[in-house]
Amino acid sequence: MDLLHVCECFSSFQGEGLRVGRPQAFLRLAGCNLDCRYCDTPGARAAPLRSRLQEEPFSPSFKEADNPLPVELLARELRRHLVPGITSLALTGGEPLMQAEGVAALLEELGDACPPVYLESNATLPERLEGLVGDIDSACLDVKLESVAGCGRQLENHLACLALFPPARAFLKIVLTRGFDAEELEEAALELGALGRARGLVLQPVTPLREGVERPSLSELWEAFRICSRYFEDVRVIPQTHQLMGIP
Repeated sequence: MDLLHVCECFSSFQGEGLRVGRPQAFLRLAGCNLDCRYCDTPGARAAPLRSRLQEEPFSPSFKEADNPLPVELLARELRRHLVPGITSLALTGGEPLMQAEGVAALLEELGDACPPVYLESNATLPERLEGLVGDIDSACLDVKLESVAGCGRQLENHLACLALFPPARAFLKIVLTRGFDAEELEEAALELGALGRARGLVLQPVTPLREGVERPSLSELWEAFRICSRYFEDVRVIPQTHQLMGIP
């Protein structure tokens, strides 16, 4: 039996990146291989004893189920969220690629009922992405700057992950905090841009949910934009809008 450790399953509006504002079904998987300083979902780093399942699409009411969940049960839950207007199934976390085999089993279980799949990943596990990339219709790859995330150098992993996607199927996101290293940002933008694979680049000013984490200043955002625009045609500054709206 294929099982998945799940934090929550729900419908909402995408709050980040190039798909911001679009209604999606979300599957937030548990477990992550990193511990970023600015993490906004620390509860997803390890599997909770019980997962939260939204009772109706776009409802504030949730029920609970014991972890891990069989993919057959999870597929039934997800099918209830695939109502008209839902544009895709967003796989998020945590880090979804930690459970790549279970995700593949879930997508197979959903079969023809599965909408386009949108992956949100920290892009540090290329060997796990390789077996799943054919099932992914679009992706947001979260580029981790060591000066911001504090989880070591990940650029080579990011390059390997981006290289697995056909051109324009994935876009990049870089979270910025006050005092980011401009030289590190330029190295990442130069090397990732040279692949010619990314649809665009989103600079996301951090949502300061942890002590000691501060938003970049306006001048820092302008500097970051100018740096990245040397290597990408489409660069945008987009904050986490779901935090502003108070929705999941």
